[in-house]
Amino acid sequence: MGCAGWAQRARTYLALVTLAYFVLVGGGSLALIDPFRLVNALLAVVLVFLWLRSMRRGADLTDALTIAALSLFLVTCATSKFPRFSFDSAMDVVACVGAYGIARRALGDEENRRRLIVVLAACGAFFVIGFGYAWGSQWLQWMSLTAKIPPLDLDLTNLALYAYRYPVAIVIATLVPILLATRVLGMPRIAIALGIVASAALVVMSGSRSAWLGLFLGLLSFLVARRRALRRISRRTAAIGSLFWLALIAALGISGVIGALVTRALTLSSVSLRFEIWSRALQQFGERPLLGSGPGTFPTMLTLSGFYRSFPQIGEGPDSAPIQVLSESGLLGFAALAIAMTAVVIAARRNPNRWTPYALASTIIVAGSALTNDSVHVHYLVAVGIVAAALAGPTARTDAHVATHSWSSSGRWLAIYAGAAVVMGAVSATQVGLLLRERGVDAALHGDQPTARGMLSTAVSIDPSNGLLQRDLGLVDFQTGEADQPYRALSRAIFTSPADVAAMRGAALAAMTLGRPEAIQLARRAAALRPLDPMNLEVLALIAGRNGDYDQESQALVELLRHAPYLPAALSWQTQFPTGTELATLLWKAAKGVSSASAEPSAESEWLFAAAGLHRDDLDPALVAIGALLDCDRVQASAALATSRARQNPETWDIIAQVMVARALGDDDAARHAANLRVLLYTPVGLQAFGTVGPGSPVNDPLENWRIYRLIGPGVPAPEGVGLPTFEESINRWMNDPVGSARRAAPESALATCNL
Repeated sequence: MGCAGWAQRARTYLALVTLAYFVLVGGGSLALIDPFRLVNALLAVVLVFLWLRSMRRGADLTDALTIAALSLFLVTCATSKFPRFSFDSAMDVVACVGAYGIARRALGDEENRRRLIVVLAACGAFFVIGFGYAWGSQWLQWMSLTAKIPPLDLDLTNLALYAYRYPVAIVIATLVPILLATRVLGMPRIAIALGIVASAALVVMSGSRSAWLGLFLGLLSFLVARRRALRRISRRTAAIGSLFWLALIAALGISGVIGALVTRALTLSSVSLRFEIWSRALQQFGERPLLGSGPGTFPTMLTLSGFYRSFPQIGEGPDSAPIQVLSESGLLGFAALAIAMTAVVIAARRNPNRWTPYALASTIIVAGSALTNDSVHVHYLVAVGIVAAALAGPTARTDAHVATHSWSSSGRWLAIYAGAAVVMGAVSATQVGLLLRERGVDAALHGDQPTARGMLSTAVSIDPSNGLLQRDLGLVDFQTGEADQPYRALSRAIFTSPADVAAMRGAALAAMTLGRPEAIQLARRAAALRPLDPMNLEVLALIAGRNGDYDQESQALVELLRHAPYLPAALSWQTQFPTGTELATLLWKAAKGVSSASAEPSAESEWLFAAAGLHRDDLDPALVAIGALLDCDRVQASAALATSRARQNPETWDIIAQVMVARALGDDDAARHAANLRVLLYTPVGLQAFGTVGPGSPVNDPLENWRIYRLIGPGVPAPEGVGLPTFEESINRWMNDPVGSARRAAPESALATCNL
């Protein structure tokens, strides 16, 4: 008996340690790189087998509903337009269902529920302390530079463990009810109050409106669930609480936090973009209303729909779980989601416990945030949501239906086990393929082409339907100087993943080397799918120029300069594209095209007009400052710069203008001060005011790798001699040397010839 009890406790502790690992480490950005990817895959395999084993011993109504929902979802995977992407989604969902089933059974014991509360509260303390220090330091740094409350879209750090600050804010909000629940365990009230106040402060600082929405819905559900207990609160306690909230609101108003909250809440640019994304997603739903395009296919389908012809790059999802389910899985998937939600509610109603109100509040926070955020793609957030839902309605031993053993039932379960083993074998194979891919890319980066090719060839043979592996194999072959084999491999990658424009650009360059007519067709196809991505137009212009099609080259460059008129400052432009008077002519044509189209004023159009030596009025101080600088008007540039510096919420172009004008006027201290603000607001390009940024690779796109393949890490380097201009390289040159950049990139501007 003692040995059995020890073994049971050991399994419980191991499960809790695994949960803590996944929430704190394994479910973040590290989950997308090896060896964490392999560890997580192994954990998923173990979870599924344990779930199947526990299901055979007994099941209740919630288990039956969960299996029904999973079955409907798997049907939509089987009918997907792109089965390889849906296979990955299917494995994710199967693992989540298994985790929910195992968690419900483990939490049937009160002692395990108490242990879970302790572990989740410890995770909450980690997030609050770690991000409280990191984000608080950034806020203090901002206030020391500006003497103002920071805008609520400050680019707060993710501690290199998590993809973005918004999911971090959501998980902090999700753990607030758990922190409150620790009062049942005897935690001091002052410690609980400090934790909750710090959590709320971090959620506000993040600027995540999805976290705000989820926290509001979770608080509302908790108050409804605890309405009877609230009626027993004394008048004295209620009065003290009311006075506290009034004092807090007054303090926030005086400090300017409420003003920042209102400003952030009323920022409509991202809201309007979400509506555009949702409209495209619903159009996809209209094409296949019953089954959808297939789970995991939204990034590909959005690109193929032409969305990026008018809008910039976005994340991997539509920022709404219901919209994504309708788009990818149709009515069948929406029915699966409804059944799964019903299963959680039934479990909470049939098997409530003292932790149910807190757990339901946490579950609703995750679900509420998913209405306007890609919460379902964040693994550590999904893990917290799963265990919270299981804690709200665990399995009761008296409620489970014990299976009776017979030859037919044993055979059925044997078939299920065998099928699961086959599927998990396939999962293991895909993970091995990705591991080999990483080793091959690393070898390519170090110049070891034979090893790189061997690794990637093996990876492709293991998982031939993975477009990423096919693409990287073709790019490694391309580095050796051969073009025929790379062209075939890259063509297979495009067939498997038709939205991979990096593969299209690589195939176009390989076809150009072979002299094939498909080169210009592939380049046009990439540019048609994503014309706002400068790299696509650059490859089109490069191939057209090499093929002697100068009309096509000129058209591509004019279109490119309309979207990115600052690019000619990049040193790589000088080696690939026209300069001098020929460039001045292209700038003039681009500016006239924008003028005739009556386009809305933008930073790019204003820059283009100034670079082309034309004049156009605009009220934005940053653009006025840049235009005045290019016109060599020191007085107007300085006046506009002062207005830009006074803005409460400076944008990217404000910081660029402040650095450029200060550097052009010889005020390096002011330039450095503006650059420090840029580091705080826009970290990915915050260091471009100093140092040197090199050209970009036409065959590697980290953002697309993340969006389509959920890959973080380096890619295969570009073949030698095909580095092309990027926003980062060109803006780096403009901010380092505005006058020299004007001479190269805006030869018709006054700044190119004047002396400031």
